[in-house]
Amino acid sequence: MKKLGGSIVNLGSISWMLKNSNIPVYMTAKAGVQGMTRGFARDLGQFNIRVNTRWSPAGS
Repeated sequence: MKKLGGSIVNLGSISWMLKNSNIPVYMTAKAGVQGMTRGFARDLGQFNIRVNTRWSPAGS
């Protein structure tokens, strides 16, 4: 059987790492995206599926 794979790209922002951001809900959501990406990458790597986050600059 042919081993299939793929790629998942999540969109993130570095703003969750900035201490001066005043949008706590947004920061929490973006931190969650990073955690989800890491978890999926760990779990799906065995199936030849890459999972990455495409970071956008803060304020974009």
